[in-house]
Amino acid sequence: MVIDTYDGTLTLSNRLGSETQFAGYGVADLYGNSSLGIGLQQSYGFGINHPLYTNGCEGSTAIEPKGHRLTINGDASIRYIHQRLYAPGGTNDLAGLRLAEDLLYVLYGGKDKSGNPKELFSISQSLWVTPMLNEGRAVQAGGSFGIFVPLNKSLSVGLTEEDEFFNNAPKAKRKNYLKNALTVTYTFPATTP
Repeated sequence: MVIDTYDGTLTLSNRLGSETQFAGYGVADLYGNSSLGIGLQQSYGFGINHPLYTNGCEGSTAIEPKGHRLTINGDASIRYIHQRLYAPGGTNDLAGLRLAEDLLYVLYGGKDKSGNPKELFSISQSLWVTPMLNEGRAVQAGGSFGIFVPLNKSLSVGLTEEDEFFNNAPKAKRKNYLKNALTVTYTFPATTP
């Protein structure tokens, strides 16, 4: 069995004022997954996001947290969603309210050669749900979890797990899609002037 999946997102974001941590954004994305029976899903919308908690700021001033960094962000957007489902699904024009939460936890231990905190590992987690305002059974939801370990300043390895749920998937197709991955990431070092 061959499963075709693809996705892409374009986001433009800007803080809503110099004294606030709220940011507004516009978003356009596309998604396809043959296992779920989604031939093509396009969505367009706008929303706001805000840090719900962080130990990396005091007010609007960035600080270096001791021992660990914890950041939790909240997000809400309104979306127009056009779906083209595999037969017998047809097409849908949906209005959705997407609510999301993202968490990042970084544990530090000691200092690196330049005196900055040395990262031991990081954990990222996100959850999202999109109930449709004009079609109750077309709810979508998903989440991801990942743990990443730096091997040196430029190289890290990670393990990620993602799950996506589409309640209005066509008959004979699955409603959820679970995938995991082992990743190796190389970051090019910053050039010094």
